[in-house]
Amino acid sequence: MKLLSTLSFILFFLTAPLTALEVEVEQILDVPPNSLGTFSSSDAAAYASNDQLLLAFSNGFNLFVLEDNQWIPLIDEYRTPQYNNQRLLEQSYGVVYLYNSITSGEFLYYAQIGMIAKEYYRVFVDESGEVQAELVNKEYYDSHLLRYLSRGWSLENGMQLLNGLRIELTPLEMGLQAYWPDIVDAEGNKVYRFTDEFSEAFVEDILTITANPSLDRVAMVISFTKECEEAYLKPQTERFRKLVIFKLSYDE
Repeated sequence: MKLLSTLSFILFFLTAPLTALEVEVEQILDVPPNSLGTFSSSDAAAYASNDQLLLAFSNGFNLFVLEDNQWIPLIDEYRTPQYNNQRLLEQSYGVVYLYNSITSGEFLYYAQIGMIAKEYYRVFVDESGEVQAELVNKEYYDSHLLRYLSRGWSLENGMQLLNGLRIELTPLEMGLQAYWPDIVDAEGNKVYRFTDEFSEAFVEDILTITANPSLDRVAMVISFTKECEEAYLKPQTERFRKLVIFKLSYDE
């Protein structure tokens, strides 16, 4: 009887669910101040090793870090004068890119306007815990670029979360490059859909989907419609694109 009880106890732990997950919307963020508009498909987000959120934002022509709910530009002055004019005048033809580096905890960033030579930077957390952007040459950039694993997805974790959970993108049947981002378990069963918290929502800018090193925060740009406040009004057709930070709580 004692052996049977022991076996039953072990079987219970082998068959019972190992993890309960709670997800809540922690923050809803707008773009850094600019006159050109909202997020675009070339924008990219990533969490630094100190858990601060980075945003390569095309319309702001800069790399931003989130500090005390404010987007702070990391590059005060580019080496190229035209780039500084782009940043100050908020013209619309600059591009920015953010990639992973082969160096752990480091990212690579470049900016370019038209045919003017690119400027390359490495982005890292210094000894005091602050995120820094340091100008580097093309040779450094090329030799450290972690190709095909860009914009915050790490080589070790990819889209993996804790306890066998992962983020999976379900395409919408809309003829668009749009997805529902889901958390699924090891068997592929849906545990949580991030966009369920918003009206008619989906994600387009998948380069902004990123998780922090602790895997208890996930950020992404969500496109959604505004809820009607009055029953007699027609539904709003305007879509909003916000960067949303979700907090994940694992209960083992």
